[in-house]
Amino acid sequence: MFLFQFIFAYGQEIIPLRNPSLEALPGPAKTPNYWHFCGPPLETPPDVHPSGAFGVQKKAAHGLTYMGLVVRDNGTTEKISQRLSTPLVSGKTYRVQCYTAKPEVYRSISRSTMRPDSFTRAIRLRLWGVKHCEKIELLGETELITHHDWKLTYFEFTPGTEIPGIMLEAWYENDEESAYNGGVFVDLISPIYQVEQKAIHSPRLPPQMDAESITSFVYQETQKLALDPADMPKRDFIIDEDSCYYYTTLPLWDIGRMLSRSPKAKLHLATPSRGASLFKEEINEALQLGGLPSFRIKWHKIKKTGKGKRWVANDPKRTLFVGISGI
Repeated sequence: MFLFQFIFAYGQEIIPLRNPSLEALPGPAKTPNYWHFCGPPLETPPDVHPSGAFGVQKKAAHGLTYMGLVVRDNGTTEKISQRLSTPLVSGKTYRVQCYTAKPEVYRSISRSTMRPDSFTRAIRLRLWGVKHCEKIELLGETELITHHDWKLTYFEFTPGTEIPGIMLEAWYENDEESAYNGGVFVDLISPIYQVEQKAIHSPRLPPQMDAESITSFVYQETQKLALDPADMPKRDFIIDEDSCYYYTTLPLWDIGRMLSRSPKAKLHLATPSRGASLFKEEINEALQLGGLPSFRIKWHKIKKTGKGKRWVANDPKRTLFVGISGI
């Protein structure tokens, strides 16, 4: 109920996606959390990279992992969908963006010959409005994606009907009648936002700092929070220096950005509230969108802080307690 109330209050002009950075345990035939594999049923799901499978070693554009989507020479394509927290409204104009790249190496098995083949031929990326995996309306289609470096790809669209979900689909240069093996990498999908929505420019982080200065920075950012597990953290619509958009809690996002600079830094968190799983999920997502990997975020019971651990900050409502190690 309170998650719905939060989204209703804040999500009319900005619709966040869950796990927009496509983070998951890397490996073949997987779908990241909160994304749904849309078949076809006799084919395997897309792949989470980089695991070394299929020869792919490329680093993520954001976070640790990204998605590989392919088209096949038997006319089948890979696609993933997500139900939106707030439906897209007919007649309103929206934008969404993501990082894309053409694979330099992507070795798999041809479905037509059952022999090894390269899936590096350039393809398009389609954005569909869907109900689950049922296509309702084609919202956008890219040109052929020919760049090997990560680049931002944009969609702008005006739905002709109410749309409850979106789907990303790998697509051929022409159509399935001229099917071939090809692929595209996708990472960091922005929130869906109405074109007139204004974003906050991300503040510049201080230069690389020592442990005392980092602790002071985390303390100051934590004091800016107004957290309450019953209400959820307030989100901000942010644009960074690379023109990437985020819809998340700015102070936590900044803490994630700061600590991501220190490869051994860990953030220790605790909340006195019971049953605050969605609250924790929001906190984790903000920190991870800032660049702090999930394995460097540790939650504790408030009375069991761990040996040698000291809480260095808490928000004004004493809802979230923060500690740091490894700096």
